[in-house]
Formats: sequence, C-alpha cells, structure tokens
Amino acid sequence: KVIATFSKCPIEKGALKFSWSLESSSVDTTSPAVFANEGAQILIPGGVLAAGAEYHLNVEAFMDNDPSKATRGSYVVEVMRRPLVATIAGGSLISASTTRPLVLDSSAAFDPDFSGDVDAGLEYSWYCTILDGVVPTACRGKDGAELTLPAESMVTLDLSNLYVTDENPYVFTVAVSKGSKSPATFSMPVTLTEAAIPSVSVSAGSGKQLPSG
Repeated sequence: KVIATFSKCPIEKGALKFSWSLESSSVDTTSPAVFANEGAQILIPGGVLAAGAEYHLNVEAFMDNDPSKATRGSYVVEVMRRPLVATIAGGSLISASTTRPLVLDSSAAFDPDFSGDVDAGLEYSWYCTILDGVVPTACRGKDGAELTLPAESMVTLDLSNLYVTDENPYVFTVAVSKGSKSPATFSMPVTLTEAAIPSVSVSAGSGKQLPSG
C-alpha cells in the first residue's frame, strides 16, 4: 500500500493516480502482468509468487490533471520458503501385533512450496527408539541387532523379531528433507502385542491437508 501526500508548494492539485510495475525479479516464472496494477494498493494472489524469489517493484504516483508531476518509489518483495511437513499415517498411536507386518506410511509428507503432482525431491530417513528407564535407546530385535529402516516414504516391518511392549512403546520417527530446507520430523508411538488386532484405517475422500498435518 502506498501513502502519498502533496508538498506545501503553491501548485494546482489534482487527484492522485498510481501505477505499479515489475522492474526485475530473481526468477522468470512469474508473469509481469501480475504486478501491473492501478491504485494505491496492489493485491497479489496466493500461490503466484515463487518461494525464495525476490521481486523489485516500482510504483509511480502522478496527478490526473498533470501526469508530468510525478514521483516514484521502489520496493523489494522477498518471498519466504515454508517449512516441510512430515507426517505418519495412523493418528496419535499405532497398536501393532506380531501376527502381521507393520506399515509406516509417510507418503503424505509434503513441501508446501511445491505445486506439482509428485515431488521427487523429498528424501526420507527413519529411526526407532524405546525408553530404557528414562533414556531413549535404539530399538533392537531379539537377536540383539539394531533395527534399521529403509529410506523410503513407506516402510513395511516384520515384527516377529521384536519384543512386545510393556509400559513403553516403540517410537518410530521419520525425518523428511529436501535440498537446502531444514528437515521436518514426525514421531509415532507403536505398542506391540502378540494378540491379533484388526487393522482399521480412515481416509479423507476430499479436502486439503494443512501444514499442521
């Protein structure tokens, strides 16, 4: 929004007009027409500007009865990058059974700045911990080997080699990373029993996932 005032010079005054334009930008994916606007304010729709880009805008103010009397201002718009969003399907707790594999699904993780269909830039790493007293330690199987998980968005585990849980659940954490962005993590507690548990899931038929998950 531009705020303009007349000087105190004794000149004929008219209504102020404003004209916006794009001088330059660090990317060429945004049309200059987005910034062509007449008026004291400019409204740029969401999802138009490129994340991480910088735009240099000019605005000219002039009198409608004498366009030669004009002034110009310049502004720099820096578009911030939004953080990655990590998630694991299953709500706030997964009750698992040694009678069937455990599926850990982080395929709904996303980069809010990405507008395509499949984001091939997302990378996944997983680890598992369990409390040993008050200290979290790496999960180990009955053979004593540390549990290792593949670097994929969806992981399927055979739980027959893991001990059932008593008070403390296993905590599976996924770290989602992409390029220079800071990784995002999400942790899911998983209780394990030898009893057979029905597998139940709920999914949304429509809607939009929020950055909060």
